[in-house]
Amino acid sequence: MQNLGIPEVLLAPVSGILMASAAGSTVTGVILATSAFSETIIAFGISAISAAVMVHAGAMFIDVMPHGNIFLASKESMKVDMKERLKVVPYEAAVGGVMTLVATIMYGFIL
Repeated sequence: MQNLGIPEVLLAPVSGILMASAAGSTVTGVILATSAFSETIIAFGISAISAAVMVHAGAMFIDVMPHGNIFLASKESMKVDMKERLKVVPYEAAVGGVMTLVATIMYGFIL
């Protein structure tokens, strides 16, 4: 990460985003991200709790996308068709993005 000029702290949320994206599930994404990257993230000097918060926030960002569990569960519970459900995605993505950004700033840079 240093060779690319990217702060090491971004490995935690990015790994959560990528692994949840691949798995289509927050829980599975967090499990995969922590299994694959926990030692590296901790080696960068990031505390375990900070890493956990950032990985989870990144994974939650993906869960509102059309392949995520939350998306599908809320579609069924609201009894809406796919076209109508997709209209909400930009707002949910904004919420997830802000959540990931705030978690990364608070737990990656401030604490």
